[in-house]
Amino acid sequence: MKLARRCRTCHHILIKPESKAQATRFKIQLMAANFLPTITLPPMLPRTRAAAAAAPEPLNATPLRVGVTAPVVLRFANPLYTEMDVDVAVGRTDAALTDILAPQFTLPPFAEIWEYDEDEEDGGSPDSGPSTRRGIVHQHGNRIAIRLDVTPQAPADSLRLPLRITCTHMDDLADIDAPDLNASRRVVTNVVWAYVSLGTVN
Repeated sequence: MKLARRCRTCHHILIKPESKAQATRFKIQLMAANFLPTITLPPMLPRTRAAAAAAPEPLNATPLRVGVTAPVVLRFANPLYTEMDVDVAVGRTDAALTDILAPQFTLPPFAEIWEYDEDEEDGGSPDSGPSTRRGIVHQHGNRIAIRLDVTPQAPADSLRLPLRITCTHMDDLADIDAPDLNASRRVVTNVVWAYVSLGTVN
């Protein structure tokens, strides 16, 4: 049996399978991953000379120790063809004290050309993606990496950091019957929780 699913709030169709019995594809498949930024914890990132001088150890390579502040980098990637405003806040936790150095930033829109640009993935040059904004350690295409200073408060086998992430963007599907297409575009805001595992605390 094939069933469609609608949003309980706006009643928009989220999933609709093909009607043919032998077909396994979907006519409509609006997954959350298509509208939310991808968040990764990169092992290392290209850094400017100034950043390397300020933090001699590679970011995300500092061991976590109780009472010692360690720099942690999170990389956000925009899957949409329109820019996205992101607000990051730390949820309540007694496991660590966290200072987000860039809690608000704007992700550039996605473009297919970035899929074929391997400069960042291959390490890039030492001065690739410089940024003058506090807390933004790297920017490339539709991706931005921000720095968090994390101070663990107790030993743990796996330190999990709760983050409340608010994403806002303009709906790129305008009403074609509206006299003003730009005016018919609505602001979409999504709020999600992400739990980032940072590893063992000694």
